[in-house]
Amino acid sequence: MDSGSIVYMHTDVLHQTEIVDILTKPETSCTSNVPPYKPKANEVYLFQTGADDWKCDQYLWINNGTKSVTIGNDVLKKHFYKIRLPGTTDKTNGRKRPVGSLQFKKTAYSLKSNKSLILVHYEGDETVYVPVGHGNSKKSDPPEYTRTAPSVLRKIEQDIRSGEKTAMDVYRESISNGSVSGEHQGVLNARNVKQVENLVRKVNEEERLSKDDIYNLLLLAYHMDGFIHEVTVFPDLSSIIALPEMISIVNQLLDVNTEDDVPFVFFYDTTFKCGDFFVSPLVFRNIIFEDRPIMPVAFLIHSRKKEKTHARFFEFVASSFPKINKTSVPFVTDREIGLVNAIRKNFPSCDVLMCWNHLIKDLKFNLQQMGADQSNTALYVSHLKDLLRSDSEAEYMTLKDELIRKWSKPVVVYFEKMEKDILTHSGKWVIDKYQNLYDPYSGITNNACESMNAVIKRLNKYRELPVDCFVLSMFYLQNYYINEVQRGLAGIGNYTLRTKFNHASIPKDEINVPKQLVKPADIVKHVMSEIDNVRDTCSKDHVSVVKVIFS
Repeated sequence: MDSGSIVYMHTDVLHQTEIVDILTKPETSCTSNVPPYKPKANEVYLFQTGADDWKCDQYLWINNGTKSVTIGNDVLKKHFYKIRLPGTTDKTNGRKRPVGSLQFKKTAYSLKSNKSLILVHYEGDETVYVPVGHGNSKKSDPPEYTRTAPSVLRKIEQDIRSGEKTAMDVYRESISNGSVSGEHQGVLNARNVKQVENLVRKVNEEERLSKDDIYNLLLLAYHMDGFIHEVTVFPDLSSIIALPEMISIVNQLLDVNTEDDVPFVFFYDTTFKCGDFFVSPLVFRNIIFEDRPIMPVAFLIHSRKKEKTHARFFEFVASSFPKINKTSVPFVTDREIGLVNAIRKNFPSCDVLMCWNHLIKDLKFNLQQMGADQSNTALYVSHLKDLLRSDSEAEYMTLKDELIRKWSKPVVVYFEKMEKDILTHSGKWVIDKYQNLYDPYSGITNNACESMNAVIKRLNKYRELPVDCFVLSMFYLQNYYINEVQRGLAGIGNYTLRTKFNHASIPKDEINVPKQLVKPADIVKHVMSEIDNVRDTCSKDHVSVVKVIFS
C-alpha cells in the first residue's frame, strides 16, 4: 500500500454517530492524500483532498444515489456506489446501461462545513469484481481500465494550455515523477501518450475561434488601421491592438527624468480568458499625475498561451518604444516563464521583477498540496517574506541557512525550485536598484495589471464577447483614457498634474476630444448596438480582400 493511502479502520458497520465523530474530530495521522489500491471490504479511509482523486481506487463503480441528513447546524451528505460488472442491460428506450451489483459497494460521507474531508467505507465482497477494459477499446482482450486522477488530468491540461510542450513532452514529464508507486501508475500520472493527445485535441477544440470570429476581426482590422496593428490567423490566432495616441503618451513618459522619483514601470500579467480567447494587457502608471493612474498602452489577443506569441508582442513593443532598453525600464510580471523569456529576449538590458503576491500564492498552493495546516502555512509564508525583505543577497543567504533547518524536506525541495526567482527577480536588493519602487509591506506587486484586468472584466460584465466586439470595446476604453489625460493636462477632470510637472500643462483649447467617446460603463452596450452596422460597413469595403482567406 502506498504510504499516502492509509486504512483508517476496519469495520463491517459504520454508525452515523461514528461517521460524524470522525469527520469532526479526525485522526490526522490516519488521513490519506492519495486513493487506495483496490481496497477490500470493511476497510474505511479518510481522505483530505481538494479534488475527486479519492474516487480513483482502481475499481469501476456505478453511482447509486445520494442522501442528505441534517445534524445540528450541519448537513451530512452520503454518496452511494455499487460495483460495475462486465456486460450491459437493455433499457426500454433502447439504450444500454452497465451492469451493477450491490455485492460490493462503497459509501462516501462528507459534511457541508468541510467538503474537503471525505470518509469512505467499503462493504461486501470485493472478489465479485471482474476487471473491465476501456469502453472505447477496439481490442478483443483490452487491458484493465483504471481512471486517472482528476488532479493529474488538470495538470496535464495546464501544461498543454501553456503551449510550450508537445504531447510527448507532457507525457514524459508526467511519468518521470519518481514518487508515484507501481500501484498508482496510470492513476497518479499519465496512462499513455494517447491519453495526452486526446486532451490536446480537447483543449484545441475548446480554444478554437470560429471562422466567423476570425473573419470579422480581419474585416475590422482593415477598417481600423492604426489601432489594430496586426492579425495572425495561422497556426494560432493572435492580434496586437494599441491606439497611436497612447503609444505617443508612453514615449513622452520615457523621456521624463525619474531620478529621485518613482520610476516608470511596465506591468504585464498572465493572460485572462475572455470568451474564446485570451487577453494580455501591457499596463503603465502615468507618473506625471497625482496617484499615478493606471492605463493600458497595448493588448495582446491570442487563442493559445504560447511563448512565441508573447515574444512577437514584445517585438512590437520594442519597435514602438525604442527608448526602453536605453532607459532600462523594469517590467513587473508573475512567474510564468513564457512571459519572462519573451520580455528578456527583446529587452536584454531591462530587469524583470516578479510579483511577491504570486510567489506567496504559489507557496501556499504547494503547502496545501503537501498537507500543511494553517499554522504551518502561516509560518512558512512569514519566513518567505523575511527572506524577500533581505537588504542584500549575502543577508538573504545567512537568514536562509538559519530558517531552512526548521523546514520539512518537501518544503526545502520546493523552495530550491523557486529560489532562482527570488535571487534574480524578487529580492528587496533587486527592487532597490529602482529608487522608490520597493514597498516595505508588499515589496513589488502586479496589482496595477490586476486592477486593469478587473476594469476590463467589469466592462464585459462576464459576457463572452466575440473577438471583434472586444477589440472595439478596447478602442473606446483607450479613447476614454486619452481624453482624461488631455483634460488632466488642461487642469480639469480626475487627473491632477504633480507640481513638478506643471510645465506639461496645456490650454483647454488644445484638447483634441476623440470623435468616438463613450463612458466605460456604457462601452459594451454601445458596441453591441453598433456591431452589426460596423460589420456591414467593413464587409462592403473589404470583403473582396478578406474573402480569399476562406475560399
